[in-house]
Amino acid sequence: MTKQYPYSPSTFGDLADDGYQLTVYCGPCQRQVAMDLAKFPRDQSYLNRRYTCAQCGRAGQGVLSPGNCVEYRR
Repeated sequence: MTKQYPYSPSTFGDLADDGYQLTVYCGPCQRQVAMDLAKFPRDQSYLNRRYTCAQCGRAGQGVLSPGNCVEYRR
């Protein structure tokens, strides 16, 4: 029996189309920035992407959250 997994977006275009929001947090300077997904290439993967804080230059942590109701594709 094959297990079915819900749809999982893999590119910035998928995230934008499905209403996700990407927020990047910087621990050292306690900043958080909501990223504009339209500014990223639509076909580029967001997985394993590195984000750098514009204020202190250290690595940031990207966190995804559904902006609106997100429906899983089947």
